[in-house]
Amino acid sequence: MTLTKRNVRLTIALVIGVVFSGLLLSLIFVQVPENNRDILKVLVGFVGGAFVTMVSYYFGDSDGSDGKE
Repeated sequence: MTLTKRNVRLTIALVIGVVFSGLLLSLIFVQVPENNRDILKVLVGFVGGAFVTMVSYYFGDSDGSDGKE
């Protein structure tokens, strides 16, 4: 199996999706100690930004982005 650029991007996107989902679920359902709650919120925000970027890349409107009209 050869790793193509598309496969690597898809793998990274899936990992980001799973990590983001896990962080959200842990924020909702797990009792986080008071000292670690702020760190978890920052992580959710950071990974959430990466998730939004990934979603906009794969599902966003990219017509005309290659220079052709």
